[in-house]
Amino acid sequence: MAKATHNGICQVCGALQAVNPKTGKLANHGYSVMWHSQHGTCPGSRQLPIQVSSDLAEKTAKGLEEKINQLRHDVEHEEITKVKVTRRGPWGREELMVTREEFKDPSDFAWAEACQRTLREMTFRADLYEQCVEQIKSRIEKYHGQSLIQRDQEAA
Repeated sequence: MAKATHNGICQVCGALQAVNPKTGKLANHGYSVMWHSQHGTCPGSRQLPIQVSSDLAEKTAKGLEEKINQLRHDVEHEEITKVKVTRRGPWGREELMVTREEFKDPSDFAWAEACQRTLREMTFRADLYEQCVEQIKSRIEKYHGQSLIQRDQEAA
């Protein structure tokens, strides 16, 4: 396989990655290695860098905006059907999403507290997604249409 001569910026995570000289797509990245195998990967892996295409970045931003709108709607109308609870499981603590009927504490106060906590978490998540959308749009504006970055051949 030919060595990469250029780097490109991932449309999703913004990381600088090697570009395959044959396909023009980014290297696989965003994974962890456990028990001699890869787990997880960035959705921008093996995709065109943002300098060449912004399609995936725009699609990602649009999907996040839809999630933001849904979260904001649910928070505004307090539409909570499930809350997150932490329980001790056989392998330690585990987080579960449960309905009102599955909620173990019979008091209305405990359910109301869990709902308020869930609303705060939903608001936090929507705020975080908004920051991600801003970063993606900023990367599109800054890098789309720019040249790929030449790699230092001695370091590569």
